[in-house]
Amino acid sequence: MKKFATYFIALLAAAAIMSACGKQHDGLFDKTASARLKESLDNMRSLLTQPEYGWRMEYFAGNNKADYGGYNYVLRFTADSVYARFDLDPSLQTGSLYRLTSDDGPVLSFDTYSEVLHYFAIPGWNKYEGRGGDFEFLIISATEDEIVLQGKRSGKTIRMFPLEEPGLDFITRVHNAFDNFVVGLMDGSVNGAPASGSFDLNDRQVTIAEKDASGNVILELSTAFIPTEKGIKFYSPVDIASVTIDELWLNPADYSITSNHGGVKMKGYFPEDYLEYEFFAGDYSLQIYGGMQSARVKLVPSGDGIHYTMEGLSDYYNLDLTYSKAKGRLLLHPQKIGEYNAQSVYFAAWALDDGGRTSRSEEYGMEIYWYNVSRKTRPVLKFSPIGTEFPTDSFLIVLVDTEGRIVSDLAQSGWDPWGDGQLLYMYQMVRI
Repeated sequence: MKKFATYFIALLAAAAIMSACGKQHDGLFDKTASARLKESLDNMRSLLTQPEYGWRMEYFAGNNKADYGGYNYVLRFTADSVYARFDLDPSLQTGSLYRLTSDDGPVLSFDTYSEVLHYFAIPGWNKYEGRGGDFEFLIISATEDEIVLQGKRSGKTIRMFPLEEPGLDFITRVHNAFDNFVVGLMDGSVNGAPASGSFDLNDRQVTIAEKDASGNVILELSTAFIPTEKGIKFYSPVDIASVTIDELWLNPADYSITSNHGGVKMKGYFPEDYLEYEFFAGDYSLQIYGGMQSARVKLVPSGDGIHYTMEGLSDYYNLDLTYSKAKGRLLLHPQKIGEYNAQSVYFAAWALDDGGRTSRSEEYGMEIYWYNVSRKTRPVLKFSPIGTEFPTDSFLIVLVDTEGRIVSDLAQSGWDPWGDGQLLYMYQMVRI
């Protein structure tokens, strides 16, 4: 079977070339190019539908803006349909059509909409450009033990393996394991050398740093990861302190972190200002410009452990926020908030003290963190920029044309409490 599958890929590529070149080559084979292409695609369809429980897919999403990490999918194929689940919500299953075609090589395409399969390819929760997800994949190789794909848009390598149990059982177990993988930072050693690291559990990224005896960073590497039943698996192996690491395992009982190949002895912990997801809910006085202007707002959790809504800033819209599971903070990104005179209205990041630059990229914005960590009865939440590339200190309500260009500010009554479209120098939020 493995030899056949390898031959199948070569045959399919050749058939596609011959089909593109025309009928003059048909005499070189016993069958026409179109017949050979159909036979090869039928064989691939047979391979997809062969496993009793279907396939598990290691899916990675990303684009030129950001990497959004890896996600487990389970896929069960019939002759023309595919039934899919993923680890974000194992209870959700969708059915849709798929196609096997040729486009400079064999292609597996999920070209009818599926909430699961197209989740990372469509805008949502501040990601107005989508999350760089693919739904068309070049078939690089295919055997009964492994199918290797490449996203046509992202170029990311996607692997599929046959399931040996019902897909719901597998995907639920991985989902539950990742629910327990809640840790922000780690410290310890790799191969005896001092090391530390951090996690982004929302976009599924991990950073590991090797240090010298004085604690100075010698080498720091980052990669995307996908959850496993024991911890996380890296998209690309990381070489630190003469050790290659491709998985990390977390023991939730004591937050010890090890690896599948040994050499890693780390301890997980949380930032001092870490707050649980539910804690942010409530009414606040949102203060800007050093507290000179204020508005009453309400933070409302969506209940999924990830998202929040800020209500009260305007009657026209609510703002979407994201909870950072690793940092215990809320993230406020630029986002579309409505329409005005046939143009889009955006809540844009504003680096007022850095040349007055404005951006609607969802990679920028501000973190909302717990400031007065000594008390929880009346917490004060402060703002800080996300990253250093675009030091956001304010927000600006702007109009965006059909070409995606910011054309002007929107200083109209009703879009913000002050009527000037400006949230100058985000200062703090105080629980009421």
